Amino acid sequence: MLSSFKKGVLEFNFDLLENVLFGNESVALHPPSKLPMRILNSSKAEGPLWGGNMCLLINRLGTPDQLDTDGAILFIEDIDEYLYAFDRMLVHMKKAGMFENIKGLIIGELVDMKDYDDPFGKSTDEIVMDVCGNLDIPIISNFPCGHGIYQATLPISIPVQLDAESELPLLTLLESPVNVGEIHA
Repeated sequence: MLSSFKKGVLEFNFDLLENVLFGNESVALHPPSKLPMRILNSSKAEGPLWGGNMCLLINRLGTPDQLDTDGAILFIEDIDEYLYAFDRMLVHMKKAGMFENIKGLIIGELVDMKDYDDPFGKSTDEIVMDVCGNLDIPIISNFPCGHGIYQATLPISIPVQLDAESELPLLTLLESPVNVGEIHA
C-alpha cells in the first residue's frame, strides 16, 4: 500500500517497486527472511496474476465487475478478520466458482486475524487446506502482500509463474508490466 511509504520504506518494498516500475523483466519475488512463506500444496503453474482483498473480491461476486479467475494465479489477502469469517469468505468464494479454473493460489500475509475466547480451532493455513486442499494447484501462504510491513508490488494481469516445488516458494513475473520502448518528445 503506497500510503505506508509515509512511515518510511523498507528496502524489500522499494527494490521490488523499482524493479516493476522500471520494466525489469523476469522479476522474482523472493520472500524476505523475516516473513517466511509457506508451501501448502506443492506444484508449479503459470497464468495471469489477479486478486486482491477478500472482502472486496466477494463484494464483486454476481456483478458485472466480478473477477474472471479462469486460468489465473489468484492472490487474496485480508486484515482484521475473525478466523470464522475468513473460513466463511473462502467457502463463499469456492461455492461461487472463483477457484474452479485457477492455476495457483497465493494467500497474502493475513494481518491481525482474531479468534473468540471459544477458539475456532483451525489456523488460517488449515482453513485454506480444508477449503482448497483438493485443488491440484500450487498453494502458498504468508506471501508479502496486503497490509503487513512487507508489501510486494503485484502488477495485475501480468503473466507470472508460481513455483511451490522448491524449498522456498517463488513468484516470477514473466514479462514487464510497463512498456519500456522509446520515449518520443
